[in-house]
Amino acid sequence: MTEKREISAKSFVRDVRSGMSSSDLMRKYKLSQTGFRSVLRKLIKAKLVSTAEINSRTWLAKDIGIVSGLRRFPRTEVKFPLVCCPADQPAEKGFVRDISAKGLSVEGIKALPGEAKNFRIRSSELVDSSTFEIEVKCRWTKANNDAEEEDVAGFEITSISTGAFDELEKIIKH
Repeated sequence: MTEKREISAKSFVRDVRSGMSSSDLMRKYKLSQTGFRSVLRKLIKAKLVSTAEINSRTWLAKDIGIVSGLRRFPRTEVKFPLVCCPADQPAEKGFVRDISAKGLSVEGIKALPGEAKNFRIRSSELVDSSTFEIEVKCRWTKANNDAEEEDVAGFEITSISTGAFDELEKIIKH
């Protein structure tokens, strides 16, 4: 059985932001490519670095293809309020946190892994997009114990019309 080592997240993030190459990072922290990807995923999950920050590091893609290893369709952080609700329960509102052509994470809508839903994504005045509907399946959930934080769930898009996909692309590009 492989023994797990502790790596200082603060030190690792500082080294990433300093521009250290992925091969130098792996050498310094004694990581395999798999271990390196795992550390990056954990840092993103802990919100110590953003997916966009990792994706902007061309050395990652050039050195070992880490960007595609993290997520096949990188998610775009939504920087404006984008309301999402189950199509059959418009009073239950959530907010899209990030989105891609294949999925989204939503804050404020409760779901269980494996549960299918039809979502209505409401347009925002900040982006030239119309309201549209998509079919999704919950892939993961994260309950927040903090009363000020909402639960978050990740959804895979299982069905989307051509028109809805066009609206989704407008949001992703914004």
